[in-house]
Amino acid sequence: METTRNVAEPKNSLREALRQKDGMATMSSQAMQALYELREERLLCDAVIKLDDGQIFYVHRAIISACSSFFRTLFTTTLNGSDKTNIDLPGVSSQTMNLILEYVYLRRLTITNENVSTLLVTADFLGFLGVIHLCCQFLKKHMNPRNCIGIYKFALYEATDMNIYRSALSACVIMGLPNISDYIHKHRELLMEEKRQKLLSLENNNNQENLNNMAVAVAAIENAVFNGQIEDILEENDMDGTEN
Repeated sequence: METTRNVAEPKNSLREALRQKDGMATMSSQAMQALYELREERLLCDAVIKLDDGQIFYVHRAIISACSSFFRTLFTTTLNGSDKTNIDLPGVSSQTMNLILEYVYLRRLTITNENVSTLLVTADFLGFLGVIHLCCQFLKKHMNPRNCIGIYKFALYEATDMNIYRSALSACVIMGLPNISDYIHKHRELLMEEKRQKLLSLENNNNQENLNNMAVAVAAIENAVFNGQIEDILEENDMDGTEN
């Protein structure tokens, strides 16, 4: 009898733990939904974000600071003080701000091919790491031979996630070669100069980790593309663009 009871108890405990976990998740979701509705109704808000297009967003400082290093620093440092309640954000559109706030309160983010670059740049500027991660995941998922060069160039200058840069390079070298080999050869000097400038910028910022990552990425594409290995890669991956 004791053996049976000892076996059943963990199952019941696990079932109860899962039930409690689901209940807590539901309560958390309901709480954030309520806070989101309060924000929309401008209730209990303690800060105002003003954009160039005239749009005004009422927010709760504690909520937005939990997701953004920019706002956390803005609202908590002694330089600004607790009286900092009006924030001007130049260069941010109301559509982008709406999407970010929806993520902050509801953990829901609508990412499309049209808005991903703007979202990523804005999230990087404001320190919304969760939004940055989701945008990078979107870019990785939707990378293809037609857009890998564009993503590569975007990641080179804009993206802070070095994995995006390396993924774009990999796509250029492997997945995209049938469509972009001519482009790469034609613009070799331009691409090399872009990478050189990026390396110099990272070096000046003393960011050794990013510098090392970039050096590895640069070496990969130089070895595979600029040193005459395009044909070998195409043959290895059976991506010469011909039909059987």
